[in-house]
Amino acid sequence: MDIYVTSATDIGIKRKVNQDSYFVRRILLGGETLAFAVLCDGMGGLTQGEVASQKVVEAYSDWMYSKEGLQALIRQGLSDFAVRDQWTRILDRVNQELVQYGHETNSSLGTTITMMLLTKSRFYAMNVGDSRIYQLGTESRQLTLDHSYVSEQVREGLMTEEEAESSPKRNYLTRCVGVREEVSPDFYFGNPMQDTTYLLCSDGFRHVVTKDEMRDALWTRTRENLAERQQYLDELVRLNMDRGETDNITAIALYVL
Repeated sequence: MDIYVTSATDIGIKRKVNQDSYFVRRILLGGETLAFAVLCDGMGGLTQGEVASQKVVEAYSDWMYSKEGLQALIRQGLSDFAVRDQWTRILDRVNQELVQYGHETNSSLGTTITMMLLTKSRFYAMNVGDSRIYQLGTESRQLTLDHSYVSEQVREGLMTEEEAESSPKRNYLTRCVGVREEVSPDFYFGNPMQDTTYLLCSDGFRHVVTKDEMRDALWTRTRENLAERQQYLDELVRLNMDRGETDNITAIALYVL
């Protein structure tokens, strides 16, 4: 079993700034191949969403390179508790920095975050907001829960999924990074499935493209070479724009082969 990665981003057909930020690496540590990915979608209704998303991404990319971060966890032995602890500490710190920056500059900024550390035997994931992780394979599903008004209404049985998709409140987030003094992430841990693609994406990637279309493009062709897998991901980005998606569009695919 091996792990590969592809990624794509586009400003889209309407926005003047790409407020999405991301980082992804396939790395060899301790004799094992890992993939680490973090994706943040700066809040488009605020003044400096791109600042917030980039700052959060940088905090976690620094963690990956740090001897006290991922490298230390590999030496000690990865565990759900240790990953949760380190990621939470980083999130609390960067959230406070963004809140303070907003006060000092009299600006509004915030971002979602979804991230995953993938090994051959375990995945570790965290999410705040409405960026998502999908598991695409024989058991395709949305792995994360959205922190948005409409998603909570759907989960409580007060709104149908069809009503949520067309609701004028579909972009109202109930949790994000950088807006409030405290932020509460969700964590997901599990054993990766072979011949499965884990897809991280901003909401601009999945408004007008279905989960089945994602699966058909990114899962059924996982045995082909990396250039072709990149091509299929790029085609999904173009499909979003062809269908009139106006948001920034970003996606990262992690392939377990």
